[in-house]
Amino acid sequence: MVRFRIGKNKRRIIAPKDSRSGKEYLVVSQSQILAGGLESVRVRVSGIVSSKPLVVTRLPPPVFGGGGHDHYTVFKLDSGVTVGFPGIALVSEGEEVTVYGVVREGGQVIADKIVGEKAEFEIQS
Repeated sequence: MVRFRIGKNKRRIIAPKDSRSGKEYLVVSQSQILAGGLESVRVRVSGIVSSKPLVVTRLPPPVFGGGGHDHYTVFKLDSGVTVGFPGIALVSEGEEVTVYGVVREGGQVIADKIVGEKAEFEIQS
């Protein structure tokens, strides 16, 4: 259960915590993300990939003659949470994953790290 404690214009959330790569994440369920109130909070959530992941490649205009491209992977978890990952995450439908990231509005998590059954994917910042 996630509880909120509000005082002096600061919201403090009471939940189990997990530390990875020097960052602290709250351990929450998918239903807590979908219920709202966790926007801009770092979370760890687990689930099963319920949709075929979509990998989008964007070709930005060249800057100073340089080329390049960006990749972005999007998929849904079994309870409806949408996961976005700024890179290529080779996860498959039906795979159990643990996602570390920041909650955005509408039940979306922008992942820093995805731990799957066969591989881990992480954004270096």
